[in-house]
Amino acid sequence: MKRIDIEILSATDVGLVREQNEDNCGTAETPNGMVCVVCDGMGGHTGGQEASRIAVDCIIQHLSGEKYADICQAIRDAMEFANMQILGTATEHPELQGMGTTACVLLIQDEQVWIAHVGDSRIYLYVAKEKRLHRLTKDHSFVQGLVDQEIIYPEEADNHPDRNRLIKALGIKEEPNPEIPENPILPAKGDIFLICSDGLSGMVSDSQIEVILADSKTDMQQKEAVLMSAAKSAGGTDNITFQLIRIIHSPHRKSVFVSKSQPTAAKTDTHKQQWLKLAILAAIITASILAGILIGRNIFQHPDNSGIPKPDTIPDQQDSTNN
Repeated sequence: MKRIDIEILSATDVGLVREQNEDNCGTAETPNGMVCVVCDGMGGHTGGQEASRIAVDCIIQHLSGEKYADICQAIRDAMEFANMQILGTATEHPELQGMGTTACVLLIQDEQVWIAHVGDSRIYLYVAKEKRLHRLTKDHSFVQGLVDQEIIYPEEADNHPDRNRLIKALGIKEEPNPEIPENPILPAKGDIFLICSDGLSGMVSDSQIEVILADSKTDMQQKEAVLMSAAKSAGGTDNITFQLIRIIHSPHRKSVFVSKSQPTAAKTDTHKQQWLKLAILAAIITASILAGILIGRNIFQHPDNSGIPKPDTIPDQQDSTNN
């Protein structure tokens, strides 16, 4: 049977500002495959910590049960089970009302990798042959919507005042609607998956992460240490949690995946310039129509088109001056 061999490292830290760590992560070998989970809680110190813990435990617990024929359905059921447990706990404990959590799930089954997510925690893939980092998820956030509509640049998203405003999370609604791609990822040897909370991705840019993972002089433990150090050096304002999954062996010679990396500012400029041209053209057309209407009215009022008042319309004040 074809299969993927992997190396997994997990790291979590409270950061430099927060008093408690509201992030949680976990890994487990299950009948459905090797599962890796990263969750970033919200709703206060106690609530966020509890929500992320419940999510990690419940997702692993559910996937550790029966083996599914449909792996996407297995992940969906696991995340919905976690969502139900968070909602139930909040109902039983009023002090936890409003708690919720993001969730990223990566599941390796034989030679295939399946992912799912809800919220703004991310899953990346560093492709060794290309030496490039790709996003495999797109944030479920208000700011991401602004980027998609080309209202702001991707580079502006991390510093936007509403960057923490989520539109999806576990524990918020009865239907969490996690995003689960229908097709698996086929990684090649040397590729590295990175699952992280925004304590890392919000502090360290994609380009910086790419440089760290591309460094051939460092092993996985060193990459882990450098990533953590980079997040803290940038301020460490949030809890920092991530997992690195390196592909030691794979039957795939080429990495097969769907990249959701954001366009560069230059590419975004091209789109904005096109919209600007359309807006200018619309303004010119509107101005031309208005000008035509005004000219038409002027012609109707002055049939002789001279635009010069007739003698009998000259003000009396001019007559008295000439006298």
